[in-house]
Amino acid sequence: MTGHIIRNTGSAVTVQMPSGDQVEAKSVIEALDIVDHSRSLQQEGFGQINTLDFRTEAEKAELA
Repeated sequence: MTGHIIRNTGSAVTVQMPSGDQVEAKSVIEALDIVDHSRSLQQEGFGQINTLDFRTEAEKAELA
């Protein structure tokens, strides 16, 4: 299973990841990029994708 869009409010798009995590995207285009990246990584054998892969450097720094 790959990531897929589960909600589009117009101002944010929620992507459900295979791990069960949800990722908020700012646009449908960004959400589709996340889904496509998830699919590519799974096809390469990386299995479950961690949500942190899609966070910006600033968001990663906030979590550290």
